[in-house]
Amino acid sequence: MKIERYPEIKYDQFSIVGNRDQYYKNRINAEIAADEVIMLDDGQSGTTLDARITANASYTREFTWSITKSANPTQLNLSNGGTGTSQYTITVTKSQTTTDKAVISGVVTVINMGSAATEGLKIVAKLTKSPSMTVINSVNVDVSSNPVLDPGETGNYPYSLIIPTASIEVGAVYKVTADVTITNHSGHLGTPFGPSPSATATLLEPTLVNDSITVTDTNPGSGPYTFSASGTETYSVEYECPDDNGTHMNTATIEETGQKASASVTVNCSGDILKVSKDAKTTLTRTFNWNITKSAEPDNITLSVGGTAPVNYAVTVNETPVDSDWAVNGTITIQNVSGSSVTINKITDIISPDNIPANVVCNVTFPFTLAAGATLTCSYSANLPNGNTRLNEATVTIQVGAATIDIKASAVIDFSKAVINVEHECVKVQDTLQGELSPKLCVTDQLPKTFNYTRTIGPFESCGDFEVVNTASVRDFNSNVLLAQATNTVNVHIPCRGLIIKAVI
Repeated sequence: MKIERYPEIKYDQFSIVGNRDQYYKNRINAEIAADEVIMLDDGQSGTTLDARITANASYTREFTWSITKSANPTQLNLSNGGTGTSQYTITVTKSQTTTDKAVISGVVTVINMGSAATEGLKIVAKLTKSPSMTVINSVNVDVSSNPVLDPGETGNYPYSLIIPTASIEVGAVYKVTADVTITNHSGHLGTPFGPSPSATATLLEPTLVNDSITVTDTNPGSGPYTFSASGTETYSVEYECPDDNGTHMNTATIEETGQKASASVTVNCSGDILKVSKDAKTTLTRTFNWNITKSAEPDNITLSVGGTAPVNYAVTVNETPVDSDWAVNGTITIQNVSGSSVTINKITDIISPDNIPANVVCNVTFPFTLAAGATLTCSYSANLPNGNTRLNEATVTIQVGAATIDIKASAVIDFSKAVINVEHECVKVQDTLQGELSPKLCVTDQLPKTFNYTRTIGPFESCGDFEVVNTASVRDFNSNVLLAQATNTVNVHIPCRGLIIKAVI
């Protein structure tokens, strides 16, 4: 193998300079083809780098908003055939303060100019504000996408640096310098060394985010409304008995942010009409999905016959909660507040959106006659596809002469106060070699949890290849049901000595 010695390489911000520059460029293809490695004084191989960096500035200024909604009056007491009006008011407030975010981002490009793969590649991007040389922010650039560059290979590594609030200035020039180092650089083996390319970017005027907003409303015929400053919009809704008996919920939404505000009006119809009310109780199941990993160091060992070696094991346990089985149930109460009996044809309960029908149980047969002053109580239940907030509306259809009248009541389905049925909240962690690692580990404990222990492998009485298999498992604390397990195998090799047989004739 050929040994050559060269003077130390130096870098400017873009490429290799010095009296070896042209030599490397002329030699690199020949070295790779011949599988020739340039050697340093200590007999170890090294390589060289070229690096570049780009820099782009972005600046956003985001406005924050709040929204409220009210109704006046919130309750209308009407007789049959009567009407009433309630005025809804939507108010939005634009904050006087903003959230400013300025970022310098780009890509660091690294090229392996030598004939050996890189080792210990590291990139640190540093930000300064010209003309000062003081570093105002820095970041370790993620090189995991391509941590080792083969000879002649190019790697591209994106970075992002936030400009501290106190250093944000429109028109200012910001400089990013990337310190690119490897630990097997020619002339610097074992010491981080490499080029430091830099680039500049000028910060322009900020892009405004949510400077104006659009508000939509669930009430038909109202909105959308556009606001560029704090303001108010009002609209009126007319209700009529008996059709509008019950609670009416309206919601206004800022489309850009998703913020919502709601207001409701309750219409009470009197006379020969029923008074209907309802509630909504929510439940869900929260299942904690446990996972476990197991590793051994080392996982390949070589022993002599009768020999032993320590192996360090690590078992890590964690969990992820998953919600399911969303459901709602409640009571529908129908009071006959009139002075005569009322015939109820049917009672239905619909959940919107998606028009999900609930199962209503009244323990009577329809048509049903509800006596004057009497009360009918029904229960209802429904399974739901998710935990979204919904509106639940019950409709009681009564017969009045030849006509039918629907009397309604509604309730909001809200899972923020749901009764939660928990599964696999606590577990036991066991190991086939170490035994019980934890008699009880719960989701309220510090997770993830790692258990470390050392086992002695061996001795073995004969030569050959052996496997030491070890399994760690997670079981439900109450039912002992297996939830997760991880297996690790340590491979053991015991060389066999050759036998020499001498035949004597």
